[in-house]
Formats: sequence, structure tokens, C-alpha cells
Amino acid sequence: MKELTGLRGIAVIFVILYHGGFPHMVGASLGVDIFFVLSGFLITSLLIREQAERGAIAVGQFYMRRVLRLMPALVFMLVGCIAFDGLASSGDAFRKTAGDAVVALFYMTNWSRALHWYEPALLGHAWSLSIEEQFYLIWPAIWIFVSRRFDKRTRLWATVALAAVCTVDRISLQAMGVDPLRIYNGTDTRADAILVGCVLAQLFALGMLDRLLSSRSLPALAGVAIAVLCVLSAVMDQLSPISNYVGLTVIEACAAALIVGSLAGVGSVARMLRSRVAQWFGARSYALYLWHFPLCIICLTRGLTQAQTALVAGLGAMLLSEISRRLVEKPFLRMKHRFESDRRGHRLSSGLHDPVEGVPPSHSVREGEPTLR
Repeated sequence: MKELTGLRGIAVIFVILYHGGFPHMVGASLGVDIFFVLSGFLITSLLIREQAERGAIAVGQFYMRRVLRLMPALVFMLVGCIAFDGLASSGDAFRKTAGDAVVALFYMTNWSRALHWYEPALLGHAWSLSIEEQFYLIWPAIWIFVSRRFDKRTRLWATVALAAVCTVDRISLQAMGVDPLRIYNGTDTRADAILVGCVLAQLFALGMLDRLLSSRSLPALAGVAIAVLCVLSAVMDQLSPISNYVGLTVIEACAAALIVGSLAGVGSVARMLRSRVAQWFGARSYALYLWHFPLCIICLTRGLTQAQTALVAGLGAMLLSEISRRLVEKPFLRMKHRFESDRRGHRLSSGLHDPVEGVPPSHSVREGEPTLR
């Protein structure tokens, strides 16, 4: 769906502006939180869709689709960074980057930062990828367990409870004065954003948001949400206490509102998300996220000014993301059909390609009903 692709584009633009050091963008890392909410929404929609079409979830196929979607671009970026430091940097820098790559490849960067047992340099941005992948590892098992034992509404409320536990955990750790990096990078303290997306997917599947989708006030709600996010990106440091107490929760609510507005497809925000710029960045958001941060670090450590860094890293990330998309990601994505067949031999279609790869709007997929094709 174009609007959700555009939302990914807006999210990655926020993050690039933040790491590029643009003035008045101290809180633009909130783009990561938008990704978290969107990821939870899409991954849970996929699980709901597969249950509706197959009557069960093929866990092995689920994980293989994740590997084919995520690993090729990640490995391409890691090899590129190691090769660059091997050719252009000292032996110490090469060994450091190689260590960063190992931690990133095993999706442990967030805990290495949170617990200070290893401080990544060139690949520190892999913390968010680690949180998402850790979530993907356990969420299908939790989903299957709860689905077998409880009805759909109980499953929904269980997801709400899990999100609340993560939020309370973050607030409690902040109140106790725990290291901000522990709170910022912990899976337990950041998973509420992903779970908000999981809740949203279930609300759609149960038809509980149909009235809101047809509401004339929805475009205004989406407009308020994007305005609030722009303000927060300019004023709120995400390592600050206010961010942990209430800021992240507000960001998650705004991201959820934007997803709802995107699925409705009406209003000025929806038109913005369908724009060519948002679509271009959205279609390449994963590779852009992978490449922009290492390029920023490389430029800064070689004496470029902040403005020069923003320009060189931005253009470099755009070029490398296009190479990644065409030569690395697409060939592997063409293999995914081997792991997307239902019991009738039909391929499960998907409409988006992002860090978790998308599905058609879940409000068109009611649990227990045939899926629209």
C-alpha cells in the first residue's frame, strides 16, 4: 500500500536528518519509533493473514522469509564497512569494525550498548535492528501459544497488557535513575512501540476501527499526528527523562494515528505519503537506514564538516541503497515465493517491502473469513 510505503519514507528521512546533524532536529530519531510501530503492525497482520488463509502458521517458512528479506542487505552493508576499513583505515579500526559486524550480525547491538559490554562505533545504529529481530524471534511463538488457548479479544487484551508492562518498565527504570542508554537500548523498554503496532493490527482484523476509518475527522487526526511528530523531532531529546516518562508513548500514539490515516487513504497527509519523494525513500528505507549511519561516521572521522558530512553521507546512502535494492535485495526477494504457499498451493501475496515486508491492509482481512485476493 503506497501510503504505508510513504510512511516508511518519512520515518527514514527523520532518522537521516538526525544523524546528519541538521539543526533543530535533536529528536528526529523518533523515526525509529515509527518504524517500530509499523513493524509490529505489519508482522502481526502477516500472522493474522496466514492464519486466515492456512488455518495455521508455518513458523519455519515465516523465519525463512525474514532471513531472505533482512539478511542480504545487512550482510552487504557489513561486508562493505569491513572492506572499507580494511583498505582505508588502521588495523585497530579494521578489528573494531569487524567486531561491530559480528555483534550486529547476531542482532545483539542493543544489549551491547545497553550493558556497556561492547561499544560499537561504525555500526551503532544496528541497535534498532537488533530489537526488531529479537521481537520477531519470539512473537510468532507467543502468538501461536495465545491463539490456541484464548479467543481473539483475550489475545488482543493480552497484547495490550504486554505493551503496558514494557511502558511501566521504562518509566520505573527512569524513576530509579538507571543509565539512559540502558533504557534507550533495552528490548524490554522499547518493545512497547512494536506491541502498539501489534494491537493496531488486531483492532483492524476484528473490525473495531471500521467506524474510525470512515470518519471525516480522520484526515485531521493524521494531520495533528504529523504536526506533533515534527514538533517533538525539534525539541525532545530521546535520552531525556521526559522522553521515557511520556514522550515515547506520545510518539507511538502519533505513529498509530498515521497508520490508521494511511489506510484510510484520504486527506493531505495521505497525499503527502503518496508523493514521489516519500515513495522513493520508503521503497529503499531499509537500505538507507543501513548505510547512512556508517557513512556519517566515516565522514566525520575524516575531518569533514557537519554540512559536508550531511551532503556526502546522504548522497552516498541514496546511491548505495539503490545498488543494494537492485543487485542484492531483489534477487533474494524473488526466492521468497518458495516459502509463501498455503495448503491450496496459492501464493500469499504481499504488497509492501520494508524491514518486515508488508501485507495488504488488514482491515480487509477478517479473522475466520476468506482473504480477499
